[in-house]
Parts: sequence; C-alpha cells; structure tokens
Amino acid sequence: MERSVKMKFLLMVLIGVVVMIVGLRMYFGEDEHTPEENDDLEFTAPIVSERNPEEAGESLEGNTIPGGDTEVNYEKEYASVFGEDAVKEAKDLSEVIMKYWLENETNMEKWEAISTSPFLVLVQNEVLAPKDQLLRKVKATEVTLTKAEEKGDIQLMIHATWELISGGIVVKEQSNMYALVLTQSEAGDWLAKELNRV
Repeated sequence: MERSVKMKFLLMVLIGVVVMIVGLRMYFGEDEHTPEENDDLEFTAPIVSERNPEEAGESLEGNTIPGGDTEVNYEKEYASVFGEDAVKEAKDLSEVIMKYWLENETNMEKWEAISTSPFLVLVQNEVLAPKDQLLRKVKATEVTLTKAEEKGDIQLMIHATWELISGGIVVKEQSNMYALVLTQSEAGDWLAKELNRV
C-alpha cells in the first residue's frame, strides 16, 4: 500500500477506537450523582395527595395513587359511556375476531358481519391460507381494556396463545399481544376497526 493510503487507514482505525471508547464510557460510565460524591444532598419523599379524585367527581385517568403508579379502570370508564352489556359484548367479540384472525378464517361472510369496510379490505388482503400448511388453533385469549384514540371506540389488548398443528400433532405453541380497536355501527353493534400486533 502507498504511504498516504496507510495513513488514512490508521487515521480511520484511530477514530473508530476513540468512538468506541467514548461509547463504552457513556454506556458503562459512572453515575454522576453517586452517594459518595453527594453526601450533603438531602432527599425528600414525594408528596402524595390524600384527596380522593372520585369524591371530587374527577376522572381517575392520570392521577397518581399511593406507590407512584397510575391505574385507570378502563372497564368502568367504558361501562359509564357505553353500558356494561356493550363492554361485555366488545370483549366477547374481540375473542371471536382473534380466533378468526389467527385460525385464518377465509369465510368472508363471517368477517363482513363484524368488520368495518376498511378492516374488511385488510382481512381480504391478509387472511390467506398459511404458507407453511400448518393448522392454527387458538388455545387461550386474555382481554384487557385500554384507552382508545378516538371517541366512540373501544381499544382492547389481547394476549393470545395458539397451537400450530401438523397431521393432528401439535408441533409448536405460540403467543403474542394484539391491540384491537372496535367501533359501533349506527345500529349499535361493535365492528372491528383496527388490529395490530404489539
């Protein structure tokens, strides 16, 4: 190699080593506020309000509860908006949708009854016979409610577990978390609006 090429190569190696050292130091470096260095600092406990937001007529959303966690009972909030029966119907429908989706239900009439038009297009494009020729059988679903992006919708988080079956024998078990958004039709029925793997 020529001398100038060697020098450029050495310069690049040197820069790479310096960048790695700086990166490692930042990643594994010491915390700037270690107790030894800051013995004179006073730490105070966080102030926790003892006021009950429910008594004040406020929503529980975003309020801190003792222990520093925020916990919202979305089932209760949705029930106050849509009614308890509607929330139960939404949860039941979410399990049906996950079963259809994971087991590759290709009967479009079943999907038409529970889907918005955009979601039906997604189903037609995505729900095909699996390429691996394995059957899928939903084993369990666990449904929890979360905050919906748009008013009039319900968002559910579904942890689904299913088996992959070949020749009647379970080859593998899989599980994943999905976010499902349901919206109400004009008749008041729940319809699938969005489904995403989390």
